[in-house]
Amino acid sequence: MSSSPFGLRWSFARNIHERTSVQCELLFTNCPTPDHNRVIRVEVSNEQTALAVDVELFRRAVQVVLAGEGIGVATVSLAVVDDPTMRALNRRYLNHDYDTDVLSFLLDDVDGALDGEVIVSADTAMRRAAEYSWSAADEMLLYVIHGTLHLTGCDDHAEADRANMRRKEMGYLTALGRDPQHADPDGEAGLGNARGRLRTDSSER
Repeated sequence: MSSSPFGLRWSFARNIHERTSVQCELLFTNCPTPDHNRVIRVEVSNEQTALAVDVELFRRAVQVVLAGEGIGVATVSLAVVDDPTMRALNRRYLNHDYDTDVLSFLLDDVDGALDGEVIVSADTAMRRAAEYSWSAADEMLLYVIHGTLHLTGCDDHAEADRANMRRKEMGYLTALGRDPQHADPDGEAGLGNARGRLRTDSSER
């Protein structure tokens, strides 16, 4: 198993912000036998104070994306951080010396059991939300969906892959009760053009 970027999940932030952490579990009971129960565990940790975090929504977003991509057994840590923390992580683990919106780290994927971490920036979400005429919370939800898709193997380097990822993001936003058709500054569908603006930093699978 690969090690977490922080050794122990999110322990690096204990002396920075008061920690809000919720671990949840989703059991699918329609499996053939009890031995094949499908479990998705999500831990949400809020490491910033600038923006309120809907823990239940973000937890559900990770679960919906993983289930939709055919992942039935997973443990995912999701952290909401500020820009200085995000830049430090991006520089340390990916050698990118800039702020970014979302980081994904796949720690393990053996026998259908996925273990990963997603980190999103509340500061970036607040800045970008105004450009796309929707709330910072919805902007951050997009980051959560995007980062989780990376954990499942979705990529966005090639144009065809970017288009496929956009379709998936729009579908999951709709499934979570959000309207993906928000206008961007150029008059196009903001989320339809999302991959042109998200940095998509992630570790290699």
